[in-house]
Amino acid sequence: MRKKEPDNHFAAYFNRWRHKRDAPALVSTNVVIWSWIGSFLGIALLCYIHYEICLAYTQNLIFIVGSFGAQAVLLFAAPKAPLAQPWNAVVGNGVSAFAGICSWHLVGDGGVMWLASALAVSFAIVFMHWTNSLHPPGGATALIAVMEMNRVHDLGFLYILFPAVFASMAHVVVALFVNNLSSDKKRSYPMTWKPFNWI
Repeated sequence: MRKKEPDNHFAAYFNRWRHKRDAPALVSTNVVIWSWIGSFLGIALLCYIHYEICLAYTQNLIFIVGSFGAQAVLLFAAPKAPLAQPWNAVVGNGVSAFAGICSWHLVGDGGVMWLASALAVSFAIVFMHWTNSLHPPGGATALIAVMEMNRVHDLGFLYILFPAVFASMAHVVVALFVNNLSSDKKRSYPMTWKPFNWI
């Protein structure tokens, strides 16, 4: 028998807050181990390039920011997730960096940080929707462009490449190698290279 829908809109709204599914089952030890290996190697590579090359030999280039920690979770712990695919990782981070830098220059540089921060994340989501590249770490990449240290602000639009695009590409390369080494045939990456079905 079909459950009766709440008559009042207020009750219907709060009805959406209700529990809808069971919690996911714990993953196997194999998944945990490969997630650890991948995330270790991915972050190690980005940090090595950042500290041993960018900081050592350039004036202002950077190769890692906080959002890459979140990206590692997607690439290595949930490699089949739609939001973890190469297009999403690279383009999603890139357009989000663009949104963040634009927001900083428009209002953040003038001291209206709360507005710049909100605009950065909101427009990052819009740009990711438009490019079919939703990638949750992109929201952090946009926010970092506004709130982070002067080194990020000094990069300006170069932040889109260093680290957003180039470091994401390096991270994806690590994911391609590591995620396909497991003996578990179900663990593979990527699930798709295509951002749109008509390509």
